[in-house]
Amino acid sequence: MAGDVASAFRNVSIHSNSVYLFAGLIEEDNALVIELAAPFGWTGSPGFYEIFGGAISHVHGSHTNAIYPAGFFNYHWVDDHINVAVDIGTSCSDMDRSLRFAMTAILGAEAINDKKFTSWNTRQRVLGLDFDTVAGLVSMPVAKVDKCRRIVAAAYNTTALPRKEYRSLMGSLRHVATCIRAARPFLQRLRVCERQLNRFQR
Repeated sequence: MAGDVASAFRNVSIHSNSVYLFAGLIEEDNALVIELAAPFGWTGSPGFYEIFGGAISHVHGSHTNAIYPAGFFNYHWVDDHINVAVDIGTSCSDMDRSLRFAMTAILGAEAINDKKFTSWNTRQRVLGLDFDTVAGLVSMPVAKVDKCRRIVAAAYNTTALPRKEYRSLMGSLRHVATCIRAARPFLQRLRVCERQLNRFQR
């Protein structure tokens, strides 16, 4: 089962006395920089929201039942919360109720995004990957595999690759490295090379 926080970044507000911190001047370039996170009510980065996502996960993981006396197992990635449970008695509904309680306790009743809560199933697409708990498999959707092949082929056949595209390549290959262990050393080598690039180097 997966749950999602509605408008996650809007639930973590910025005090009006701190809004001035979202603008700056680079005198050498005569440039004014305005971070647009403040007007939209965002915190500015998923990393900042991680504190609240972690709090929800902690509160939820602290709840217990007869099947999980040490606490519910859950995983979260920014505002997505993933539950894993055995279907015995009321275990699944207990976990669902616990996650909803934790979201409400930390961020308020408006924080629950019911449209993105999935039902309990042995096969789920979570964080862009397909999980099959009966078969014990994690796989990438075919469309993602094809996209990764196209990206790698384009990068391989080019004579120059801007740093931004290089980083995009690494981000796209993250799921491949999750599913295919042999791809991890390749991705690690790409990361080492990325650190050696200058800002505008190709």
